[in-house]
Amino acid sequence: MAIVQDIWKGGVLRLKVSGIFSRWEKRSFAVMRNGHVSWGPMTVSEVEWETRRIESLSVSDVSKVPSDFSFTINLKDHKMLLVRAADEGQWVTWVRYVAAVVAQLPREEQKEETNHSNNAEQQSNHHPGRMFVRSSSEMLSEKSSSAVLPTMQMYLQRNRSVQ
Repeated sequence: MAIVQDIWKGGVLRLKVSGIFSRWEKRSFAVMRNGHVSWGPMTVSEVEWETRRIESLSVSDVSKVPSDFSFTINLKDHKMLLVRAADEGQWVTWVRYVAAVVAQLPREEQKEETNHSNNAEQQSNHHPGRMFVRSSSEMLSEKSSSAVLPTMQMYLQRNRSVQ
Protein backbone atom coordinates (compact mmCIF):
# COMPACT_ATOMS: atom_id res chain seq x y z
CA MET A 1 0.00 0.00 0.00
CA ALA A 2 1.23 3.49 -0.79
CA ILE A 3 2.26 5.84 2.00
CA VAL A 4 -0.41 8.53 2.19
CA GLN A 5 1.05 12.05 2.13
CA ASP A 6 -0.67 15.22 3.34
CA ILE A 7 -0.76 16.52 -0.23
CA TRP A 8 0.27 14.32 -3.14
CA LYS A 9 0.82 16.15 -6.41
CA GLY A 10 -0.21 13.45 -8.84
CA GLY A 11 0.88 15.30 -11.94
CA VAL A 12 -1.02 15.79 -15.16
CA LEU A 13 -3.96 13.67 -16.30
CA ARG A 14 -6.38 14.19 -19.15
CA LEU A 15 -9.86 15.10 -17.90
CA LYS A 16 -12.92 14.48 -20.07
CA VAL A 17 -14.79 17.76 -20.47
CA SER A 18 -18.33 17.58 -21.80
CA GLY A 19 -19.99 20.24 -23.86
CA ILE A 20 -21.22 20.53 -27.41
CA PHE A 21 -18.09 18.59 -28.32
CA SER A 22 -16.52 16.48 -25.58
CA ARG A 23 -12.75 16.65 -25.37
CA TRP A 24 -9.85 15.53 -23.18
CA GLU A 25 -8.07 18.48 -21.54
CA LYS A 26 -4.81 18.31 -19.62
CA ARG A 27 -5.27 19.18 -15.94
CA SER A 28 -2.95 19.08 -12.95
CA PHE A 29 -4.17 17.03 -9.99
CA ALA A 30 -3.42 16.82 -6.28
CA VAL A 31 -4.85 14.37 -3.73
CA MET A 32 -5.09 15.27 -0.03
CA ARG A 33 -4.86 12.90 2.94
CA ASN A 34 -8.36 13.94 4.05
CA GLY A 35 -9.88 12.40 0.90
CA HIS A 36 -10.16 15.48 -1.30
CA VAL A 37 -8.92 15.85 -4.86
CA SER A 38 -8.03 19.18 -6.48
CA TRP A 39 -7.66 19.82 -10.17
CA GLY A 40 -7.23 22.73 -12.51
CA PRO A 41 -5.36 24.16 -15.46
CA MET A 42 -1.59 24.03 -15.25
CA THR A 43 -1.42 27.77 -15.95
CA VAL A 44 -3.19 28.93 -12.77
CA SER A 45 -2.36 28.75 -9.08
CA GLU A 46 -3.54 25.77 -7.02
CA VAL A 47 -5.65 28.21 -4.99
CA GLU A 48 -7.93 28.58 -8.02
CA TRP A 49 -8.32 24.83 -8.59
CA GLU A 50 -11.59 23.03 -7.96
CA THR A 51 -11.61 20.76 -4.88
CA ARG A 52 -14.07 17.97 -4.12
CA ARG A 53 -14.37 14.99 -1.77
CA ILE A 54 -13.51 11.55 -3.22
CA GLU A 55 -16.26 8.99 -2.70
CA SER A 56 -14.86 6.05 -4.66
CA LEU A 57 -12.69 4.97 -7.53
CA SER A 58 -13.89 2.77 -10.37
CA VAL A 59 -11.93 0.93 -13.01
CA SER A 60 -13.64 -0.62 -16.03
CA ASP A 61 -11.87 -4.01 -15.94
CA VAL A 62 -9.98 -5.40 -12.98
CA SER A 63 -8.16 -8.10 -14.91
CA LYS A 64 -6.16 -5.71 -17.12
CA VAL A 65 -5.21 -2.09 -17.59
CA PRO A 66 -7.56 -0.33 -20.03
CA SER A 67 -5.94 0.39 -23.39
CA ASP A 68 -6.67 4.11 -22.99
CA PHE A 69 -5.47 4.12 -19.32
CA SER A 70 -8.75 5.62 -18.11
CA PHE A 71 -10.46 5.41 -14.72
CA THR A 72 -13.22 7.25 -12.90
CA ILE A 73 -13.00 9.18 -9.64
CA ASN A 74 -16.50 9.41 -8.16
CA LEU A 75 -16.98 12.55 -6.09
CA LYS A 76 -19.32 13.19 -3.19
CA ASP A 77 -22.16 15.62 -3.98
CA HIS A 78 -20.72 16.25 -7.43
CA LYS A 79 -20.12 14.71 -10.79
CA MET A 80 -17.57 12.04 -11.50
CA LEU A 81 -14.19 12.74 -13.04
CA LEU A 82 -13.36 10.57 -16.04
CA VAL A 83 -9.58 10.80 -16.43
CA ARG A 84 -6.83 9.23 -18.50
CA ALA A 85 -3.27 8.58 -17.47
CA ALA A 86 -0.39 9.05 -19.91
CA ASP A 87 0.87 5.48 -19.55
CA GLU A 88 0.45 2.24 -17.61
CA GLY A 89 2.85 3.26 -14.86
CA GLN A 90 0.96 6.45 -14.11
CA TRP A 91 -2.36 4.53 -14.21
CA VAL A 92 -1.13 1.96 -11.67
CA THR A 93 0.27 4.70 -9.39
CA TRP A 94 -3.01 6.63 -9.42
CA VAL A 95 -5.25 3.61 -8.84
CA ARG A 96 -3.11 2.39 -5.94
CA TYR A 97 -2.74 5.80 -4.32
CA VAL A 98 -6.40 6.83 -4.51
CA ALA A 99 -7.41 3.40 -3.16
CA ALA A 100 -5.00 3.87 -0.23
CA VAL A 101 -6.41 7.34 0.52
CA VAL A 102 -10.00 6.08 0.42
CA ALA A 103 -9.14 3.08 2.62
CA GLN A 104 -7.52 5.20 5.36
CA LEU A 105 -10.44 7.60 5.83
CA PRO A 106 -11.77 7.74 9.43
CA ARG A 107 -14.58 5.39 10.42
CA GLU A 108 -17.16 8.12 11.11
CA GLU A 109 -16.92 9.21 7.49
CA GLN A 110 -17.27 5.60 6.39
CA LYS A 111 -20.56 5.18 8.23
CA GLU A 112 -21.87 8.16 6.33
CA GLU A 113 -20.65 6.67 3.05
CA THR A 114 -22.09 3.18 3.66
CA ASN A 115 -25.27 4.10 1.82
CA HIS A 116 -23.19 5.23 -1.16
CA SER A 117 -21.21 1.98 -0.97
CA ASN A 118 -24.38 -0.06 -1.21
CA ASN A 119 -25.29 1.85 -4.37
CA ALA A 120 -21.86 1.08 -5.82
CA GLU A 121 -22.30 -2.62 -5.05
CA GLN A 122 -25.62 -2.61 -6.84
CA GLN A 123 -23.96 -0.97 -9.84
CA SER A 124 -21.17 -3.53 -9.84
CA ASN A 125 -23.78 -6.30 -10.01
CA HIS A 126 -25.02 -4.75 -13.24
CA HIS A 127 -21.47 -4.36 -14.60
CA PRO A 128 -19.64 -7.60 -13.76
CA GLY A 129 -16.18 -6.45 -14.89
CA ARG A 130 -16.09 -3.25 -12.82
CA MET A 131 -14.06 -2.69 -9.67
CA PHE A 132 -15.27 -0.19 -7.09
CA VAL A 133 -12.75 0.86 -4.46
CA ARG A 134 -14.44 2.68 -1.62
CA SER A 135 -13.98 3.39 2.04
CA SER A 136 -16.01 0.70 3.75
CA SER A 137 -15.72 -0.92 7.15
CA GLU A 138 -14.93 -4.26 5.49
CA MET A 139 -11.70 -2.87 4.04
CA LEU A 140 -10.46 -1.49 7.33
CA SER A 141 -11.32 -4.67 9.21
CA GLU A 142 -8.81 -6.55 7.05
CA LYS A 143 -5.40 -6.79 8.71
CA SER A 144 -3.23 -6.85 5.61
CA SER A 145 -2.83 -3.98 3.21
CA SER A 146 -3.18 -6.43 0.32
CA ALA A 147 -6.91 -6.65 1.08
CA VAL A 148 -7.42 -3.11 -0.21
CA LEU A 149 -6.74 -3.99 -3.81
CA PRO A 150 -6.42 -7.76 -4.19
CA THR A 151 -7.31 -7.64 -7.86
CA MET A 152 -4.79 -4.89 -8.52
CA GLN A 153 -2.08 -6.92 -6.80
CA MET A 154 -3.01 -9.98 -8.86
CA TYR A 155 -2.59 -7.85 -11.97
CA LEU A 156 0.81 -6.57 -10.84
CA GLN A 157 2.05 -10.07 -9.95
CA ARG A 158 0.90 -11.40 -13.31
CA ASN A 159 2.75 -8.65 -15.15
CA ARG A 160 5.93 -9.19 -13.13
CA SER A 161 5.91 -12.90 -13.98
CA VAL A 162 5.48 -12.10 -17.69
CA GLN A 163 8.47 -9.71 -17.73
